[in-house]
Amino acid sequence: MYFYFISDDIEDTKIESIAVDYLNEADLLEYRNIISFIRKKEYSLGRFLIKELVKDNCDEKNELLLTKGIFNQPVINNINVDVSLAHSGNFFVAMGFPRTILAGIDIEAVDRKISNTIKKILTRNELYLLDNSLNNNDLELLIFWTAKEALSKAIKVGFTTEISIFEINLITYDTLLDKYVVHFTSFPHFVAYTTVFNSFVYTVAIPKMIKIKKETLKIKRDVI
Repeated sequence: MYFYFISDDIEDTKIESIAVDYLNEADLLEYRNIISFIRKKEYSLGRFLIKELVKDNCDEKNELLLTKGIFNQPVINNINVDVSLAHSGNFFVAMGFPRTILAGIDIEAVDRKISNTIKKILTRNELYLLDNSLNNNDLELLIFWTAKEALSKAIKVGFTTEISIFEINLITYDTLLDKYVVHFTSFPHFVAYTTVFNSFVYTVAIPKMIKIKKETLKIKRDVI
C-alpha cells in the first residue's frame, strides 16, 4: 500500500497548473465545467494524487482511465490498482492498493468544535467506551469518526447505509506500531489503524488478516 500527502501551502495558481499538466482531455473538460474553486481544487488534487500513486504501473499518466463507481468512489479502469481518497480542509491524502483487497482511508483535523456532532452519531455502546476512557475524548471522537468513514469506503458504500452498522467495540493503542487500533462489532474481519499526525488524525481500514509494520502506514509528504 502507498500513501501520499499534500501540504496546505499550495497557491491557488498552482491548482490550474496541476490541472493542465496532469489531467487528460476528458478530466480537464470536467474540471473546466466545475464552478466552485474549492470543488475544482478537490477534483484536480484528487486526480493528481491518484496518478502519482499509480504512475509506476502506467506508461503514460494521462492514459489512466479514471471514472466513478456507483457511490462516487474513484475507479481506475485500465490497471489492477484501487485507490481511496480523503481530505480535510487543505490537506489531502490518497492510498493505493491491489484490487484483491478492500481498504479505505480518512483524515480529519483535530477540532473540538465537531466533537458534539460526532457524539450524536455514536451508539450507546460507543458512548460507554468513551465515558470509561481515561484518554483525550476529543481525540477519541475523531478516531471513532475516521474509522467509521474509512471502513465505509473500504466496503464501497460510504455513509449511504445506517451509520450504526459501523459500530466500534474496542480501541487500543499499539506501542510498537505507534497507532490506535480500532475493532468493529459487525465487521470483525476488518481493523482500522489511526495515526495522530501534527494537528490531524488519519485512519486506514483494512482486512485484519493483512499484517502491517510501523512503516507500512507512513505517508509521503508534500508531493507537489
